[in-house]
Order: sequence, then C-alpha cells, then structure tokens
Amino acid sequence: GHFEEAVRIDPRFSGGWSGVAGCKLIDGLFGRMPAADAAAAAREAAEKAVALDDTDALGVGAMGYLDLYFDWNFEAARQRLERGLKLNPHVALLRHAYADYLMVTGRLQESLEQVRIARDDEPGSPLANAIVVNHALFARQYDDAIEEARRVAERFPNLASNMHNIVGETLWLQGRDEEALPELEASWGDDAAGWQLFESGYRNGG
Repeated sequence: GHFEEAVRIDPRFSGGWSGVAGCKLIDGLFGRMPAADAAAAAREAAEKAVALDDTDALGVGAMGYLDLYFDWNFEAARQRLERGLKLNPHVALLRHAYADYLMVTGRLQESLEQVRIARDDEPGSPLANAIVVNHALFARQYDDAIEEARRVAERFPNLASNMHNIVGETLWLQGRDEEALPELEASWGDDAAGWQLFESGYRNGG
C-alpha cells in the first residue's frame, strides 16, 4: 500500500515501482492473488522501475524473479539476479530468488549459503529465517534443518506450527517415525480430528 501511494505521488520514483513489483511477486508466490495476475502486475511495475532507473537493484531483480518463477528462463534469471545483487547485495528478496535458481540447477549447498547471507542481512525477518530451514532440508542437511526450525519456532512463535511440520517431515525422511509423530501432531494445532485421522492412517498402515 505504501509503495502504491508513493508512485501515485511521484510516478517517476523507480523505488516505488520496484517495491510494488516485489510485493506482487510475493502475493503470487504465496497465493494471496492468482499467480498469473500477480506476474502481470509485477512485470508491469518492474518494467517501469527499470525504465526509470536501470540500476534499481530490486527492479532488475524482480525481472529475474519473473524469469525464474513464471517464465522458467533460468539463464536470463541468473544474469538478472546476479546483476541485481551486484547493484545491491543486501536485498534478501533477491538472495532468496538466486538461492532458488541455484537449487533448481542442482547447486544445493550454494543455495543454502545464499539464504544464510540473506538471513544475516535481515536477521529480524521471519521469512528470511524460515527460508534457511527449507533450504537446509532440500540440501539434505537434516540435523541442521531440525536445529534451525526449532530456533525459528522459539524466536517467531507465529511460525511454530510450520516449523513443527518441517521438523516432523525431516525426522520422517530420516526414518525416525515415532519421533516425527509428536512434531506432526503439534503442527495440526487445534485440528484434533484431522490429526486423529492422520495418526490412525499411520498406525493402521503399519
């Protein structure tokens, strides 16, 4: 809302347009609006940002985000995201996208290093902290994923349910089923009936 107000006040403010683009991308990625609509709105805003200032790091990076997540043009994504990070290495949103590029191209350890840099840049961000957990899991660094998830759950209680779920999944992947069950149960929160169905299926299935 603040970014949209900024560009209403000054339509030539590139930072306002790149901010709109970044927010629309997150809306699309997390299901707050249809992905196609979010991508179209983000693309329009990012193009305006870059047309006004081709050194706007978030504007350049937002175009790379679109290349990666919506166009699946991985080489274009790499070029734009790397350029965005050169322009400003402290934008966590760009680090996360670059980490995902590394992940989908099989460079899992490097992807984990990138999200850790992003967390160090924005230590108070719940998202920047939680993403480290996911990348540790994807890199099959299971003990690190569990440790990171428990730390995030303690520091950001509103993410506790998600972190219990990741710990449960990680233990499950390690074959530690009985240890996983309490974590998975905690992730269901108040949905006792749903949890009972899950546990019954597990028990009955052997």
